Amino acid sequence: MNLQVHHVISAITGWTGMPIVRAIVDAERDCRRRAALRDVRTQADEATMAKSRQGDYRAEHVFAWKQSLQLFDADPKQIQECDPQIAAHRSRLESKADGRKKLKAARREKNKRRTQSSFPIREQVFRITGVDRTEIDGIRESAALARISEIGTDRSRWKTETHLASGLALGPNNKISGSQLFQRSTRKTANRARDILR
Repeated sequence: MNLQVHHVISAITGWTGMPIVRAIVDAERDCRRRAALRDVRTQADEATMAKSRQGDYRAEHVFAWKQSLQLFDADPKQIQECDPQIAAHRSRLESKADGRKKLKAARREKNKRRTQSSFPIREQVFRITGVDRTEIDGIRESAALARISEIGTDRSRWKTETHLASGLALGPNNKISGSQLFQRSTRKTANRARDILR
């Protein structure tokens, strides 16, 4: 549609972008009125916002936007439907936390996370493993839960930590010709547990 929205707002899914997208889908063609929908924190003024929304509003493009918007709105609903299934499976897992150990107060995070689960992840990870994994720097609640889902809690499958590192392709994959090392890297693999631990 030759809209220049990306020049004035940083994210189309933000507080300014979504009301404007919904106004376009609802056949609002007045650029000044749509520019008034901007969030107060937007740096561009209303005149610049209005100019960036002048375009060719052909019916087929607006229809494609409408379908994309419906899919965008449906995704959070699908995610919410997954939470009860996760909770049901989580309740079947054995508890390893004894009554003597207590969770410390959660660390305050500087940045607000984009995704927030509807159930208390930290408490459940502690109940399943008996250890607060979020005390490790760089491991947040979602990463701790993803690590359990990928690796599990049974460590008997690996004799030593070296075997685990090898299974996750974290060990070196040195390429040596004669006595000269000409490439040093880890093996390439699509392993989510590896990405979490790295």
